[in-house]
Amino acid sequence: MRSRYAAFALKKFDYILASQHPEFLGGLTLAELAREPSPSWLGLDVLDSSQEQDRGEVSFKAWYRLDGRLEVIHEHSLFVREQGRWYYTQGEQLAAKLPGRNDPCVCHSGKKFKQCCARTD
Repeated sequence: MRSRYAAFALKKFDYILASQHPEFLGGLTLAELAREPSPSWLGLDVLDSSQEQDRGEVSFKAWYRLDGRLEVIHEHSLFVREQGRWYYTQGEQLAAKLPGRNDPCVCHSGKKFKQCCARTD
């Protein structure tokens, strides 16, 4: 999960396609991944993970800014290992809320949310 997040943040879209199981691509292409406007990724919070043999699950929140607004992808993702490599298969989108003003910032700066990514100036 962390490697896929880093690939999104660094715009390494070929890795995104290579790490997604071919049966679950659903028409996803490099052009679609590179479509503008692109988000400015702020931070990843892995909330839970489990593995049973060649199946894995990860729950996470990926924070980003797009068009001046703070957004989050909260997902429970499924992975499968084939020939020693892990592949993303699918995920269930979950409801998420923005952190409170005094919560730690989503970008892991060590500041409070209100003093960091919540600021609009």
